[in-house]
Amino acid sequence: FLEAIKSLPASYDPDAYRSLITTYGTHYTTSVMLGGQMKAVTAIKSCQAAVSGLTDTAVKDCLDVEASGSYSVATVKAEAHFCKEKKKKMGTNEKFSSMFSERQTEIIGGNINGEDLLFSGSSHPDSLKKWLESLKSLPDIVHYSLKPLHFLLSTKHPARKGLKKAVEEYIIQNALMKVCSEPCNIGR
Repeated sequence: FLEAIKSLPASYDPDAYRSLITTYGTHYTTSVMLGGQMKAVTAIKSCQAAVSGLTDTAVKDCLDVEASGSYSVATVKAEAHFCKEKKKKMGTNEKFSSMFSERQTEIIGGNINGEDLLFSGSSHPDSLKKWLESLKSLPDIVHYSLKPLHFLLSTKHPARKGLKKAVEEYIIQNALMKVCSEPCNIGR
């Protein structure tokens, strides 16, 4: 990399700078956070809940109970009892999560063994613990930070401005365009 930087002309030559970008990219990694992350978005089937005589709040509470995995806290015990009674009234033993919700879950890192980490509390009570434990040996990138290549050069380096310009041009030419309601400021 240093040899390629030394060979750059002091005055801006798009081809020379583009060659460096083709080889080394436009940015470098300054930090990486490893571990695991779980994101879930749940949509409640409101109409189906209403037909079954339930409010969105009641369904949400029962989904929370199922997701909690353990029924030891007094409040959760009371809600679990409420949910069991509602299921009994409806004549089903199905989980609320399968009857009244659709969920999109994204899990990064670790080993999930195909289990539903959020709603497997009663059937697989150790699923979440096992996933957390697996993060020690199977972490993934949860967050990272980048800086443009020209930050590697001192502010007085003759190629710094040219490299900055080359990176900006490369991004403008290769970035996905968004329809903006107002002009976007480069680098902001």
